[in-house]
Amino acid sequence: MSTLVRWAPFSDFDVIERRMRRLLEDVGLAAAPLPSADMYETDEEIVVELDVPGLEETELALEVSDHTLTITGERLA
Repeated sequence: MSTLVRWAPFSDFDVIERRMRRLLEDVGLAAAPLPSADMYETDEEIVVELDVPGLEETELALEVSDHTLTITGERLA
């Protein structure tokens, strides 16, 4: 008897990402986790909404360079 399994082509990327993260953590090079983000465009602007608990909007720095938006902030312990 055969079982049909739904093909999810990007699930392999999740496995690869987890393995790479684990490898980097093992050698002490763990990257900072990325916040959840939503992005959408209106007629007048591009809106980026970030979930960054513990930081106020005024504590974030925005930089646009070469078509890349960089958002930085530091949460003090």
